[in-house]
Amino acid sequence: MAYWWVSQNRTWKEEQGGYLWAPKAGKKGRIPHHWAAMREVRAGDTIFSYVKKKISAISVAKGEAYDCPRPKEFPLSTAQWGNDGLRIDVAYEPAKPPLSVKPIAEELLRFLPDRYSPLTQSGSGNQGYLFHVPPVAATFLLEKIGNAESDGEEILKRVVARSVASETTREALTKSRIGQGRFREEVMALYGGRCLVTGFGEKGLLRASHVKPWSDSNNLERLDPYNGLLLSPSYDAAFDAGYITFENDGTIQFSSQLSKEAFESIGILSNCLRQKLDARHLAYLDYHRKTVFLP
Repeated sequence: MAYWWVSQNRTWKEEQGGYLWAPKAGKKGRIPHHWAAMREVRAGDTIFSYVKKKISAISVAKGEAYDCPRPKEFPLSTAQWGNDGLRIDVAYEPAKPPLSVKPIAEELLRFLPDRYSPLTQSGSGNQGYLFHVPPVAATFLLEKIGNAESDGEEILKRVVARSVASETTREALTKSRIGQGRFREEVMALYGGRCLVTGFGEKGLLRASHVKPWSDSNNLERLDPYNGLLLSPSYDAAFDAGYITFENDGTIQFSSQLSKEAFESIGILSNCLRQKLDARHLAYLDYHRKTVFLP
């Protein structure tokens, strides 16, 4: 299950009917990443609607993308996209009031990827339609959305209830989504709010990184703080990408795909953890070394 950001300035009015739609290909048959992402969405994924510089709604995908011609209700200005496209049915729940992104952009950018981010470095929306959002960024948005009467978590609970038929699935999905904030808090507490490698303690910059990736974990593993490591941004990025991993004794193992100079240039200097790992970490680390790490 994943999080997404959809920019809907041109089609928001029409897509509120309960769907997302994008062309299959652009000019000369090229498929931009922000349209190709439609094929990656799965049932239960959470989507933030970005409209006129605000998060206006949260939705949950009811299923995967399927072939569908360009909706007849779309404005004439979209005719240039052609008729061959993909549609994803979703259940929308409005964010009241809509969340203005500009005031929180600088903080939000810390949690967004450098490549294919929905925002530019200046905090404006990037040109494109659908963008992947890391769980930590989604948690940040959920914390900011809503008001005293209805916060982001309550909005998400309502939209999950409308989009998923099975009560058991609804409960598991809601727990896994809402649990992201709790996961970060528990990982922070487990390591005393400091990076395991550097000892860095600025909470806003530390990442509670899953050892066994979110996409590969079941709902219990996603919420288990022992499936988490608290790392500074450079170490977190390298760990998630598989350029470093950790032995059971805490020693850092470096991928041969990057030079020593490359690691040093991004601030990766230490070669071991500052704290001893708990035995409950070990199965997750074994998975990371075998599945994520790039030898």
